[in-house]
Amino acid sequence: MLTREDIDFIKQSRREIIANRTEPVVLISEKVISEDPFTGEKIVEEVRKTVDAVVTEISGEDRVLDNGIELVRGDIQFSVDYDLIAADYDSFKAVEYDSKRYVILAADRKGIGQPNRVEFSARKET
Repeated sequence: MLTREDIDFIKQSRREIIANRTEPVVLISEKVISEDPFTGEKIVEEVRKTVDAVVTEISGEDRVLDNGIELVRGDIQFSVDYDLIAADYDSFKAVEYDSKRYVILAADRKGIGQPNRVEFSARKET
């Protein structure tokens, strides 16, 4: 059985494992700021949050499936420390990485005992 100390050890170990392997990414969500009084259309603005992530670029010919989504060459997978984005991890619509913008396809909380990271899959915008 996992104890609280075990879970804390796992989180700390993960931080040590990914040290010097992260790169900055910009997570993008939308916030409704008002509503058009005539059409009722919501007016939104982009909210940007820069965080460090471990990024993997899909570059091979092997078939990669993530939650039933086929990832293809040019897609990315990246993970972000859960504590940095816990409140709004499922609200992100896009990410900027390496001067390119990607649409987020999936966001899944991962961890043993409790979430310690969120793993994202994303595809380059066309």
